[in-house]
Amino acid sequence: MGICERVDISRHRGGLVRCVFVLGLGLGLVTTQAVAVSPAHGEGAPAAIAGSQLPCQVEAGPSRAVARVPDGHSVILDDGVEVRLAGVLAATPSDAAIPVDAWPPAVASRQALSELVAGRSVTLAFGPTRGDRHGRAVAHLLLGASGGSEWVQGRLVDDGMARVAPRPVDDPCLSALLGRERAARQAKKGLWSHAGYQIRPARRPDEIERYRFTFQLVEGTVAKMRTLRSLTVLELSGEPAAASGGDASGARRPFRVVWRRAGARAAKTMPDSTALAGARVVVRGWIDVRNGPEIEISTGEQLEVLSRPGIDVQATDDVAGRR
Repeated sequence: MGICERVDISRHRGGLVRCVFVLGLGLGLVTTQAVAVSPAHGEGAPAAIAGSQLPCQVEAGPSRAVARVPDGHSVILDDGVEVRLAGVLAATPSDAAIPVDAWPPAVASRQALSELVAGRSVTLAFGPTRGDRHGRAVAHLLLGASGGSEWVQGRLVDDGMARVAPRPVDDPCLSALLGRERAARQAKKGLWSHAGYQIRPARRPDEIERYRFTFQLVEGTVAKMRTLRSLTVLELSGEPAAASGGDASGARRPFRVVWRRAGARAAKTMPDSTALAGARVVVRGWIDVRNGPEIEISTGEQLEVLSRPGIDVQATDDVAGRR
């Protein structure tokens, strides 16, 4: 039996409304949250916002002022609502493999966002997900009360102050963000010039293990692929076949990419696993360690194909097609 308690925590009309569902399971309780933020009056259907830099179809939301910037990917609005910036992840102190009192990249990321939005009017724009399990709204931000100015996420990614972090739902703006991130990586802007944010080579699985529970990008070649019912596992080697192989520990505990196809909420974006043999890929996500280090993916935007045997994908595909 479930009980739904609707808790109105909005401070102004069009503010945040949270619904908490509590399910009793034996002697324990499991709580989940669904968050919604009201769209602007007269809006509702996803569309391009006129005059904005947003290159994707979104749902226009309300305009608010930014009262505080707690970190490099969140803002608190003047009505008290906390907004998590959709599609991006800034530097945080937990990015280091050991505890640190202060992490300069995190300070720089927060400062970059603060200089961009603090005290200014912003317009919210929504993809399919309007809230997260922490009770925050999830939105794209546009500078200006009319939404006719700069795309905040795009600026942060352009400057290398945030990485693209797909969520397990469709986001129509991810392809554009990934293209911008690729350019920032190549130019070594912002975080991409810092040793702590380099792409990790798959040939060093023991090193990757030390970054457990952190968000990383890992590059390697698909050396082996296994499919068991709804589970597909890719094992990555560190180098193309023509290059030298990895060390013994890498051979014993290879870095893996795991996806559970039955549970992928964005299954239409998932790559064709049969076409990945021998492909050079970059995977992004949270490092876990089970039978060696791995990243579990739930949407195709987490797996970027750099090249396939005999084919330079980046030279032949447009940004939107790079999956």
